[in-house]
Formats: sequence, structure tokens, C-alpha cells
Amino acid sequence: AGSYRVTATARGHGPRVLSARLSASDLSLGTLTLSRGASMSGSLRRPDGSLPGEDEVKRVYAATPDLSELIPGELVRDPAGRAVAGYRVGGFAAGKTYRLVLVSVDDELLTPPEASALVFASTAEARGLDLVFKSPAPRVTAKSRRSGGVFLLDFQSSHPLRSLTTADDDVARILATAIARGTLGQATLSADRKRLSAVYTPGVSESSFTLRFAARSSVRDPEACDGTEFLVVSSVTFFAGLDGYHETKLPNLTGGSLSIEGDAGRLMLPKGAFLTDASSAVAVALRRSDELLLGARSLALAGTPAAEAVSRSLRHEPGAYPNDLYRALAATPPDVRPAGPYYDGAATRPGSTSIGTTSRRTRSSSSRT
Repeated sequence: AGSYRVTATARGHGPRVLSARLSASDLSLGTLTLSRGASMSGSLRRPDGSLPGEDEVKRVYAATPDLSELIPGELVRDPAGRAVAGYRVGGFAAGKTYRLVLVSVDDELLTPPEASALVFASTAEARGLDLVFKSPAPRVTAKSRRSGGVFLLDFQSSHPLRSLTTADDDVARILATAIARGTLGQATLSADRKRLSAVYTPGVSESSFTLRFAARSSVRDPEACDGTEFLVVSSVTFFAGLDGYHETKLPNLTGGSLSIEGDAGRLMLPKGAFLTDASSAVAVALRRSDELLLGARSLALAGTPAAEAVSRSLRHEPGAYPNDLYRALAATPPDVRPAGPYYDGAATRPGSTSIGTTSRRTRSSSSRT
């Protein structure tokens, strides 16, 4: 039982979207008629004229900027060279604005400028448009997990890191402290050169620390005049009051999920979850704190105000928690013992807000941010 959105698609036809509410009995949607739409096709080439590989691009879509309409397309493959030679998309409505979005094998999004504002005058139109595929910039995923008095850290790049110079293998240069009083060590780079692991020991009473990840990707930046590789840079702030953390960028076109190692908790966001463009990706974080609020009840019974009783029962000072998570902790009644960890999902771009804060006893969340 519940409310659902049903989308019917067929090659060369525009999608049909319906809302359906199901109860205990079956519901017939009747006959769904799809209208044939305009089509577009063309070649796909790198800036140097060569074909991108099957290991570079995996899907193509046409979408309205607000994602109210999404049309799956088809890649034309060159089996001899394991390359992608072109694309085909059909089902465009007349008078609407669309953009083509290419999805890389690492789920990065690319909209070629020449296909960013497509309008068709008629559903009978068959348009040809050749596209230039420029490798999108890599993204960095950061994870942390508390283990006793230290934090186990993982930084993962969607591109392998470059291996041309001695400095490319210097893990102390790739990952370094930016704002920190503790010690960073035991850094190792994985065999595929995508993941760097390290251990951070916080300083005395340290509430948070910021690390900087910086390295060259193995993929050349198509916009670089000198032909150099992408520079992968990411600064991440970790809070001492968090027992688990996962930060990455999720494409609004497809959505995605975040998880914390060794934890059953998940943050799953559907396509169009963010109030942003179809071709955009949003930095999102899942945070976990294992606060048990021990002592809050006895403090409250002794006359301490509720919020102060909870605050004094925390393992760390308030600055050791992200603001949204701290507010959720402070709002917990002193006589309530949390049945499990506190989770917080948040878009981490400047000016963003919490997606939702959840404990196993209470929950508050919103679907779009």
C-alpha cells in the first residue's frame, strides 16, 4: 500500500508519468498510450577526434533541466575497438527545453555545451548533432570511522592517481593536515591508486580537524592548455563527536546512496532529490554518532535544565558535533535512552541544510533540499 509514481517508456517515444495509490487490492492503470517524439543522433568524439572508450562513458540521457522528464538514450558502440562511436535519443516533445547528459563509468555527469539547450519545433523532427566528449573532473569520496581513540580514514578518487614522478608516490604530500592539532600517519595508497588510507590520532580536547587531499589524476584535463592531468583537491573537516562519516558527490540525475563501514545504516536519495539542475552533482554526507546520553536523566532529576543535562552527558563539547546533529542530541528528552546511533544526512555545500537527522527512536527528514 502507498503512493507511487509510474513511468512508462519506449524507444523513440516520450515517457508517460502517472501517479497511483495502491491499497490491499489490485489497481488497473488501463491502456497507456505513448506518443512518438522527435529524435536526435550523432557521433561522439574526444577533442582530438578519437573515440571515447567503453570504459569512459556508459549511458546517455535527455532531460529537462528540472528533471520533470527523463528520456533514456542509446550509445552506438564500435565493437572492434571497444569504443563508443555515437548516440541516439528519441521521444522529445515539441516546445520543451532539454539537455543531453552523458554518464561516465564513475557516475560523473557531462553535458556538452552544444547539447545544453535543445528545443524541437515538431515531434517529427530528426536532428543530427555531433558531440565532443571531454572527460569530467574526478570526485573525491571521504570516509572516517572511529576505532578506540583514533580515526580510520579513507579518501577515494574516482580516477586513478598519476604515477609519473617521485612526488606522485609521496603519500605525505597527497594527504596532509590543514587545521589540526593531532597526528596523521600510516598512510598507504592502494594498488589501483584510487584509495588512500590513513590513521588520525586527535590532540587533547580536539573537537575537529581538517585534512587536505591533493594529487594529480591519471586522466588528462581537456581544458588544460599545457595538457596536464586533472588536479584532484579536496578539504574535509572531521568532527571528534562522530563515530562514522561518509562524504561524496551524488548526481542529481541518478541519485545514489551513502553508507558507513560496518553499519547497517544507509542514506538513499532518488533522482531529482535536490533542487538543482539535472546535470549537477551535490556534495552529501552521512554522519553517525553513538552517543548514549548516559547521566542525562540523573542530572535532570537533580534539577538541571533538560537541554543542559543532555549537553553535559555528551562525550565531547558541543563544537565536536555538526550543528544539525548537535541540535538533535540537545532536543532528546533526558529520560529517553537512545535505542541506537544518531544519523544525520546533509548536503555539505555552503549554505546547505540538513537532509534529516534520525535515531532509532525518533526521526525527522525531508525529501528534497
